[in-house]
Amino acid sequence: MFIENRFEIYLTRNIVEIELPKKTEVEKAAENRHSTVYELIEKTRNTYWRIEDNDDVGQKSAFIEALKSSLEFNTSFSDSNNIKMNEKKNLNAKQFDNL
Repeated sequence: MFIENRFEIYLTRNIVEIELPKKTEVEKAAENRHSTVYELIEKTRNTYWRIEDNDDVGQKSAFIEALKSSLEFNTSFSDSNNIKMNEKKNLNAKQFDNL
């Protein structure tokens, strides 16, 4: 068919090397933060659906309230070096682990 239509086909195999630019420390740190946030969101989602499947209204309400208070605290917080924020995060993480 190709010969009849005067097409010439060449099949070759070559290795193509593409040099990707090296990531800076800032880019690596940003990527790590993105991964951490994604993992936390996934963990939160999985915990919620596990609680939702149990049909325990009290547990659902407690989880949602704990999540709301955690998010409200973090969005109103502006000083990233404050030790109290880390203590609050650890306390909230323990609450989620206990559910």
